[in-house]
Order: sequence, then structure tokens, then C-alpha cells
Amino acid sequence: MFSKSKIIFIFDGLDESKLSLKGKRDVFDPLKDDVSVSVLIPNLINGNLLSSALIWITSRPAAVRQIDSTHIDRWTEVQGFNDQQKADYFWKKIKDEDEAEKAITHIKRSKSLYIMCHIPVFCWILATVFLKMVNHSSTLDLPQTLTEVYIYFLLIQTNRKNQKYADGFEPDGHKLLECNSEIILKLSKLAFEELKKRNILFYENDLKECGIDVNEPSLYSGMCTEFFKSEDVFTKHKVFCFVHLSIQEFLAAFFVFYSYVNKTVEIQRLFIAQVDEDTATTIQGPIPKKTKVFFKIIGRLSAYVRDRQLPMTAFLQTAVDRTVESKDGHLDLFLRFLLGISLEPNQKHLRRLLTNTESCPDSVKNIAEYIKEILSDNTKSTERCMNLLLCLLELKDDSLQQEIQQYMNSGKELSPAQCSTLAYIILVSEDALDEFDLIKYKTTTEGRRRLLVVLRICRRARLVGWGIGEDSCGVLTSALQSENKLLKKLDLTGNPLGNSGVNVLSTGLRHANCRVETLRLADCTLTSNACKPLATVLQSDNSHLKELDLTNNDLKDSGGKELCVALGHKNCKLEVLIKVVSS
Repeated sequence: MFSKSKIIFIFDGLDESKLSLKGKRDVFDPLKDDVSVSVLIPNLINGNLLSSALIWITSRPAAVRQIDSTHIDRWTEVQGFNDQQKADYFWKKIKDEDEAEKAITHIKRSKSLYIMCHIPVFCWILATVFLKMVNHSSTLDLPQTLTEVYIYFLLIQTNRKNQKYADGFEPDGHKLLECNSEIILKLSKLAFEELKKRNILFYENDLKECGIDVNEPSLYSGMCTEFFKSEDVFTKHKVFCFVHLSIQEFLAAFFVFYSYVNKTVEIQRLFIAQVDEDTATTIQGPIPKKTKVFFKIIGRLSAYVRDRQLPMTAFLQTAVDRTVESKDGHLDLFLRFLLGISLEPNQKHLRRLLTNTESCPDSVKNIAEYIKEILSDNTKSTERCMNLLLCLLELKDDSLQQEIQQYMNSGKELSPAQCSTLAYIILVSEDALDEFDLIKYKTTTEGRRRLLVVLRICRRARLVGWGIGEDSCGVLTSALQSENKLLKKLDLTGNPLGNSGVNVLSTGLRHANCRVETLRLADCTLTSNACKPLATVLQSDNSHLKELDLTNNDLKDSGGKELCVALGHKNCKLEVLIKVVSS
């Protein structure tokens, strides 16, 4: 069958698998019968077994990154709701037009909420909260941060459970939390223990270890209907998970903060001292970046040993350090919730759960300054920087945005980290840019690369002579595929894109969302090999190109012929073609 048929393997939900993708044994014979599944999968992915077979994987991005990129031919990202779908969802969910309009307007103003609305489940959580509140609250009282939304969601679900199992008895929200504190704390402990192990699926034994009775009806109804779901697997045992990973991350963050304010030594020690074993070995030569983080944590741990309670600032700094060093960002949302819960108003909302609270306004101010200090480190990835900016929103601190604006007005050079901040500020503003001209921004090559993401909200982009190479074309392609469909003119004159860069760019130019009409590629070190991907763009149903500038590129006669064929295609809309063949 293998020799006569085309085979496709579908690994659905690879991130839910407990199997390692790091194969320790190479297998080349598909007929061997002593090979375990954990050995088979890496060998199939690596192409050792059935090299002609196709493999289709669905997963969260964090798990996919375990696979060597050389084995991935095509990557499709499910981006969730676009802007119009976000609004449509709330119009349909909130029937009253005035209430729906009030909710949508508030969400757009609260940037940390609007950004998350591409996730359909988050829209459902948000709509659940707004349906309960929008009629009874002023706009100022509506939740503005992610943490506030999930706290209100917890209150609503707790009330729902009470209505079902306590004859409709509905005391005040904080009393509800006190009445249900035992089950909430047990679920929170489960959330933390499984998040720590990177598990999103758990079994009866996992629940029992946290003191949860799997036969408890309220586990499946009322409060936990929306928190929890279970399914039979071959009728042998039940598998459990939270309805969405963000709910698990919120409860895990609550459990860690609860353990801190209640001085739970074991949890604090585990949270603080959980560092990779290789950082604890004897160090020779220059101190690696990861080891410096380890020293930071050990320094705070020594303070904990002296005082038996780590200061709030040091506790939150440790959480920030561990999250920033994560390569796949698996603790990003957890950190945002943890910082959000540290705010005194949010602790008040949870006061019947948090029997002890920690009022430390200085700590909140200190951790915001600490985050801004990290953002000034140009070695941090764009993704980690963006999450730290969202953490500042969770802390209701907008001072960094003000500082960046002042810095730009001063004419000083922006660091790459500051460029990430500036890009974020531009993206979350509701107004589209008529023109984005890189010459206005004084920064480094890396800083310019980080600014490119703003092209998705621009009508015209002028990126002339700034050393944009092949490595930046992925960012440009993503902008061309943006649902906003705004970009009409793109000027890349004088950038060393090369043939491979144009090949990447052509993917975006052929996308259904791309509306580029004018493309300037003069002096971009192109040869005849660049003409084939450009020809496919001109022949595409989706192409809107009307003007193409290829001045001073060594395209030769062969490249010109390739383009001539495309010019005669029925789909070609080109009106102006400038200097195809260089002299």
C-alpha cells in the first residue's frame, strides 16, 4: 500500500500530546514492529519513514516550534475574528442596540481588550460579562483590563452555580466567592499545577491530587460549566480541560498570588527557584544571559530565606524574569493576570477569596519601572516586548507611551525596544496612517525592522534605502495580507531584497487582501530569477498592480521575456512598467 498510494498523516492537536518530538532513535524501515509511537512520530516528521508521505499538523504555535523549520513547507495561521467579525459578534450576542453600541465603543477604547477579541472564546467571555453589567454600570465601571474581565466572569459563573444549586439564593458577589472559595481554590491549584507542567488536558488522578471530587455535580454545572469540560475517551476514562487556556492561566495566576499573600512557603519556593538545572552548574568564562537571570532569582531567594517572605516587588520581578526568558511565550498571559491581580482594586474584588491582601502601591510602581528597564534591552524579541507593553496596560500605566512621544519630538535615536513600543502605539490607535516614511524615524536596522508591522494600517509606505533585506520580507508579506486592505503604494527602492526576498514578497502580493497598486523595486539587487515570482503576481486573480518600477536591476533578456508573457495574461492590470532591463 505504501508503494502504490499517496499517504497523508494528520496529527490533530499536537500540543495536547505528551510525546516528545525529539527522537533519540532513527528508524528507516516502516515494517519494523518493535517501534513505539513516540519513536514513530519524530521519524515521520523528519522524513526517515515514508519520506514521500504528507504530514498535516494542527497545534498551538508553541508546540510547532519543537519541529525543525526545515521540515515545514507551509504554515497556515488561524487568526480568528477580523475587526468586522468582532463587531458582528457583539451585535448578535447583545440584542439591545444601545447596549451593544455601548459595549463595542468601550471595547475599542480599552486596547488590551480589543486586541484579545480576535479569539472567539474571549469574545464570548467578554459578552457574558457585558450582558450582566452594561445595563447597570456607567462606562467608567465597565472592565478595562483583561484581569478585570476574568474577575467579573468568575463572579458571574459563581452566581450561576448558586442559582442552580442553592434554590436561587443570590447574596452579594463577594459573599458568593466566600461560599464557593473551596472549589475555586482547588480548581486554581489544578490550573497552576498543570500549567507548570504545560498540560492543558488532565485526568481523574490529577483532579484527585488537588482534592477535587470528579463526581461533584457542580464541577460540570453552574460555575464550572463554563470553566470545565470533559469527554470520554474510548469509554475507559475521562479527560478534563478548561474551556479555554486563558481561564486556566487566570486561575493559575490567582493561585500563585493567593499563595504569596498567605505566605505558602512551598509554592513561593517552587515559583521562585524553578530554574533550569544547567544554570546551576559551575560557570566558567563569560556569564551567559540565562545564568544572569538565575543569579537575579537566587539573590531574591536569599532575601526570602532571611525574611521568610519575599517582598512584593521582588516576587513580581521574578515572575517577569521567568516569562521574558521563555522562548515560546507560554507564560505571557499568566504574567499579565498575575500583575493585574496585584493591583489593590482587583484584590478588593476578590477579597472574600483573598482573605489576606497586599496593599503595595510602591511595588506596582516599581514593577512598572522594572518592565520599562527590560524594554530598553535591545536583545529582547519583539514578541516579549509586546507582551511587556500589554503588562503595562494591565497595570494601568501609560507613562511609557508618553515618554516615547517625547523622545521622538526630541529627535534622538530610538532603540529597537522603543521602536517596538512605538509600533504598538501606532497599531492600537484607531486612525489609519496616510503615509509611513521610515526616514522620519532615527533608529537602527533592527529598529526599522520592528517598525515595519505598522504597514498594515498605512495607505502609502515609503521605505527607501534603509537596508531592508530578505529577513524583513516576512514582516512585509504579513502586512500585505492584513485584513485592513489599506496599503496602495509600497516604495522599496534601494533595499537589498534580492531574488529570494521578492519571492517571499510575492506571496503577500498574490493574497486576496492585498490592494497594492504601485510597487517600486528600483535598485533592489534583482536578477532574471526575480521575474518568475513577479510574473505569477501579475497573472494572479487577486493582483491590483497598476505600476511596477524595476529600474537598475540586472533582469537580462530572459527576465524581460518572463514578464512579457505575464503582461499578455488576461488577469494582468499593469498600466506602467519602468525600465525592465538594466543597461
